[in-house]
Amino acid sequence: MTRRKLLKNMLQLSLLASFSQAFFTGIAKAAGKCSTLIDLTGKSKDPNNAKAVAQAKGLQYVADIDKAVKAGTTKRKDKDDKCGNCQFFTKTAEGCGKCILINFGEITVNENGWCISWTRKI
Repeated sequence: MTRRKLLKNMLQLSLLASFSQAFFTGIAKAAGKCSTLIDLTGKSKDPNNAKAVAQAKGLQYVADIDKAVKAGTTKRKDKDDKCGNCQFFTKTAEGCGKCILINFGEITVNENGWCISWTRKI
């Protein structure tokens, strides 16, 4: 192997390593966001969101239980009652996760949300 070929191969490997690191860092950052958080306003054009909103309304889901309690729009038994510590919730990113009861596509719910089916995580 000539020195030129060796240097060329080393440069290619170096570029490949840099690109791979940037690519996978971008994927990890994208996965850590709540990009599919349920939109209760109805403005989302995602058909899964419309189904999730209908289900959420039936469950009396609120996106932020603390604000809802302060506003007097809902009640909860205990201050710790929220999606983040519910048996039906699995955290997928900071601030959000999947709920088994509102399970439509990739739609997630707010970690500080709450619904009438809340059950303490065991």
